[in-house]
Amino acid sequence: LKHMIADLNLDEVYTIMETKSNDTLSKIPEGTLTNLQTTGTAMMFFAKRCVLGDSTGIGKTVEVAALCNLLETIYYNKGKDFKFLYLTEKTLIPQTQEKLIRFTGNYIQDLYGEKRFVQKFVDENYESLQYSVVGAHSLLTNDIFQTYLSSFYSDTGTCPFDLLVIDESGSVLANTKT
Repeated sequence: LKHMIADLNLDEVYTIMETKSNDTLSKIPEGTLTNLQTTGTAMMFFAKRCVLGDSTGIGKTVEVAALCNLLETIYYNKGKDFKFLYLTEKTLIPQTQEKLIRFTGNYIQDLYGEKRFVQKFVDENYESLQYSVVGAHSLLTNDIFQTYLSSFYSDTGTCPFDLLVIDESGSVLANTKT
């Protein structure tokens, strides 16, 4: 578990962002979690549903990336794909996307909540989700995205995402409108 993260440099991250694939990398460098991050990752895995309230700077995004890598490995061994939806504040999407790519070694699609972006995403992912997603909190209340999730479930009997992470959730979950 301590080595469940990748540790790509920025050039490798940008290559993955440009190609939407990690196939051009000869090897994905292995990273190491701290003891606290390893414990946090294990807690999330065994808890199934949880609130991770680590202090700023502990590495919550790294812990989530490790969890995603662990789940991806488990799903792969069962012959299944693993995809996650990571929601955060709109202004944090680029930074979070880079971190998740750096520590998972996989391309992660960004998705902003504006109608044109969501509709394009739905059109490209209607029958099969191509990538995990880091998106805006506004997707929680976006009619097009909610219809996509409902339709995907109705048509396939499954949710397109295997894991939902809500970062910076205080402003979203404490808001009675959402």
